[in-house]
Amino acid sequence: MPLHAAVDAEARLVRIDASGLVTLEDLLGGIEPMLGDPSFEAGMGQLIDLRSAHDTSLTHGEMRRLIEVLNAEPRIHGSPVAVVATRPVLFGVARMYEALVEQSSSPPPIRVFDEMADALAWLRRPGESASP
Repeated sequence: MPLHAAVDAEARLVRIDASGLVTLEDLLGGIEPMLGDPSFEAGMGQLIDLRSAHDTSLTHGEMRRLIEVLNAEPRIHGSPVAVVATRPVLFGVARMYEALVEQSSSPPPIRVFDEMADALAWLRRPGESASP
């Protein structure tokens, strides 16, 4: 499976590692296992690491669907999300997703980064603005 989620209760963080081709089905399929983890707590930050992914098939409509699903889940809605993407195509898609999230009603804090250290630092202070 190209998506793996691990809950770090001490850091109050869910790390989601993606590899290969990232699809909507992969992303939706990773939600329930994350929520079912006994260490998971509502409001935990999410770190989505796309550095091992090579591409995505996500369309604009699928991004909107993902936002709807995530907004409907109260245990993750509003949680800060940091995305790390180093490949230009994935960075661009992640920025489009960020823009769509920010257009939604009551958007959670979300930022896209090209450096892991910057993403982790921002997750400690998600209310602050950051430059990717």
